[in-house]
Amino acid sequence: MLINKNQLITIAANSKLLINLTAKLCGYRYIKDDLFQEFLLILLETEEQKLIDKMNEGKFISHCSNLINRLNIDRYRAKKFINTSNPLVERNDTFELDFDIKDECYNFDIDVKFEKVVKLVREQPLKGQILFQSVVSTTREIASELGIKEKNLIYANNKFKIELRKQIR
Repeated sequence: MLINKNQLITIAANSKLLINLTAKLCGYRYIKDDLFQEFLLILLETEEQKLIDKMNEGKFISHCSNLINRLNIDRYRAKKFINTSNPLVERNDTFELDFDIKDECYNFDIDVKFEKVVKLVREQPLKGQILFQSVVSTTREIASELGIKEKNLIYANNKFKIELRKQIR
């Protein structure tokens, strides 16, 4: 039976095993879809002969699961840094804001938490500037601009994030 790259990608895209593996690795959160799509993009970029050889050896699904696992490890590794080029990093998963839709009323606690964050950022403007600048520029750029080591910057920024979380609670 002759099989081509498109058929193999269809097999991988419809595989319940691979879909469930992706969901389990991501803790069944919304990023599972992004991880699976990134995996399919890598399959599309892979040479056709390599995929066919994996299928003939009976190692296609294990190859796919290894790819998903490596992507997930890269996501965890990149999550530790302030700014990264990895598209799978969850930046906004540290805390969630409540908006009570059931009661159809606005949760005023959000305003109080926001004011606490603004107050803390005003007290420590340099740390706040670094935190917000890290969204659009790399750690290396920020560190060279301030004249400090990247590791020290990462440590200080993570410490400031923890301080912000404590202030909000």
